[in-house]
Amino acid sequence: MPTPEQEIASRCLVVRLRMIQRVVTQIYEDELRGYGIKASQCNVLVAIAQASSIRSTELGRRLYLEASTLSRNLERLERRGWIVRETDPDDARSRWLTITPAGRKLLAELLPGWRAAQKKAKRLLGSEMVTAIGDVAGELWSRAEVS
Repeated sequence: MPTPEQEIASRCLVVRLRMIQRVVTQIYEDELRGYGIKASQCNVLVAIAQASSIRSTELGRRLYLEASTLSRNLERLERRGWIVRETDPDDARSRWLTITPAGRKLLAELLPGWRAAQKKAKRLLGSEMVTAIGDVAGELWSRAEVS
């Protein structure tokens, strides 16, 4: 019978998922560094751009981010002039987020770096794993939408 630490070390999904996340994130961090943005911030900026305008609470829900993590990323994006946060006239505690022209310009400029990261990550993971990750993510998102 394995000890608790042996069982956890040999079977823990979160340990394995976080290791994969760190390895893949590092690929994106390396490629995006020259643009002055981290992979996590890029993810938030893209989500804001896709939505045109979105409440911060809704953005946090969509991206499964804790409020403090989202707030930290939003502060950095706003400080660099890539987004604006405006108070919701119907709820003073809520903020509307909008990408700025400078934010859209940044996304266009960093696209080659992002593409390079995608290529490296896909090469590292292999096509079967990339497909599996996409399938799992799609399934989780569809389950979350009905929850």
